[in-house]
Amino acid sequence: MASGDSKEFPFPGLPWAQRAERIEQELRRVNLYEGHVLADVLLPPEGHPDHITGNHEDGMNNTGPYLAALCYKVAVTKDPTDQQHAKEAAQAIEKMEQVTGVPGCFCRSYYRTDNPLDFETRYFFPAEWHWSPTMPKTRWLGDPSSDSLTHLMEGCALYFDLAADEPGRQRIAALVDRVMTRLLTYNFRLTDVDGKMTLWGDFCPDSDIQELNALLALMYMRVAYHVTGKAVYERAYRDLVDKHAYHERAVLTRPLTGPVGVPWDNTLGMTGLYFVMKYETDRRMLGFYRAALERYRKHLRDQKIHIYDFVVQALSRDVPAVTRETYEYLATWNHAGTHKRQDGAWQTAGHGYLRQYWMGRYYGLIGPKATGAADAAAGTKPRTDLMIAPPWDAPGITCPEGMTYVPAGPFLMGGNRGDDDETPEHLAETGPFFIDVTPVTNAQWKKVYPNHTFDAKDADKPATGMSFEQAEAYAKALGKRLPTEVEWEKAARGSDGRLYPWGSFWDPTMETPDDRWPVAQQPWTASPYGCQDMAGNVWQWTSSWYQPYDGNKVPSEQYGEKFKVIRGGASFSNFSFKRASHRYYVATNTRSYGYAIGLRCVKDAPK
Repeated sequence: MASGDSKEFPFPGLPWAQRAERIEQELRRVNLYEGHVLADVLLPPEGHPDHITGNHEDGMNNTGPYLAALCYKVAVTKDPTDQQHAKEAAQAIEKMEQVTGVPGCFCRSYYRTDNPLDFETRYFFPAEWHWSPTMPKTRWLGDPSSDSLTHLMEGCALYFDLAADEPGRQRIAALVDRVMTRLLTYNFRLTDVDGKMTLWGDFCPDSDIQELNALLALMYMRVAYHVTGKAVYERAYRDLVDKHAYHERAVLTRPLTGPVGVPWDNTLGMTGLYFVMKYETDRRMLGFYRAALERYRKHLRDQKIHIYDFVVQALSRDVPAVTRETYEYLATWNHAGTHKRQDGAWQTAGHGYLRQYWMGRYYGLIGPKATGAADAAAGTKPRTDLMIAPPWDAPGITCPEGMTYVPAGPFLMGGNRGDDDETPEHLAETGPFFIDVTPVTNAQWKKVYPNHTFDAKDADKPATGMSFEQAEAYAKALGKRLPTEVEWEKAARGSDGRLYPWGSFWDPTMETPDDRWPVAQQPWTASPYGCQDMAGNVWQWTSSWYQPYDGNKVPSEQYGEKFKVIRGGASFSNFSFKRASHRYYVATNTRSYGYAIGLRCVKDAPK
């Protein structure tokens, strides 16, 4: 990108830092009204001289991200002027609640006037304009949406964390408390002043909740608890998880098949994930959110969408998300400017660039002097100190290469809803151990068995066709062993009694129903400890004889030291075989490709 000035908003010829400042100046000059942002403004002479003729429908949707941008900026610059601007934006969000006259009920936008202006009738919600009972000569627009609430919470959370002084933190905490109290009072329904649920405000557990709204409800409770410290929000969060499995619904927020959906759902989903992963400390819960993030990562990569790359990188340090394409996207960003239309000249706000730029600066992904994609990429690296580790990392534990750590302790094993040999459901216990993240591949198998042959395209597919004895010898050659079925089930299932590695729900996109596929292609299906390909792809040998569990009352002639247990199910298997508690048995000399049996190894970990 060429250096130098440009007179054309959004100033594509400027270096990035200067461009951010010029875009902010232009936004404040035209699109900012008493601290809140109007996305589009009709300029004079056709528009009102106070710049209030415009698109008010998304006022909160724009003001929250604008405040977020200012908060990241304050964290970087420490400039009192920037802090004052952030304070003004936070106060504007407060006014968007105060104007309604009902505590906890907020509006989309507002403006001051003696008489209603005709632009109210031109746009999406003409019937939702009201006179304010608390702010004289002020009109406000109702029926806020899930977008409005999400961006309100986004702005409040970042202001609380990064930009507010102590009085400001108290005020923003009080605002969040009022808004969330109202949400809980109406059983997770976002309501207008009349108590009626808004058009897109249903987060209620009694409804057929949408996956995206399940994720957003978890975000709201996480943010509310973080900002206010009130236990009522932690309890509400736990209820959504324990009673209604919102965390499992959240995994499916981004479908992997079917229609792509509307683009703003990506914004809502990534915003929700950013905050639940930022504030969550339970590694089990982080496993679910990481699964949701991986599905978004795949969708965004497949659709070549780069606007969320900084968010993805901030949430996952172990897989690079920021590429040259990310910086090229920022360098060519043009989603703002002045546009001629039939009724005059309109100006679109540039808060999207500001949020992207200052978030990149905050996380160290953009250098302050970058003038183009190459400069930005060359002079920066991820801020790993600000990025959470994968949920299966364990403090103080160094895993052998390609393995993950499973801590000692009890877990729920077996089940009462599958085959007779899975009963009874019971507590089992293991010591600490390491286990391979993926099944052994053809390339890995060949290092121990040099005569093993395969097509080059199959190098990363699981090795199959070995007997139990060969599998055991392979593990021993590496200083490892085969897992017991107790260890295998714990590694696949975690300690929360889930049915599948990813949770207690089945979704066909969680596996590829074809023949064997390369390992680690579906990271969103990882178990709580980070094991992949634990459900489908190939069966896996365990070291255990096929024996009944203690308390099992259903006899079988197959029990005894005759057959070894295999686990996991193959891609050709019925989906019920993919349950973490499902058992199958085969003779030790079984080498049939029809069973597609592979292996993964374990190793004892320090106690």
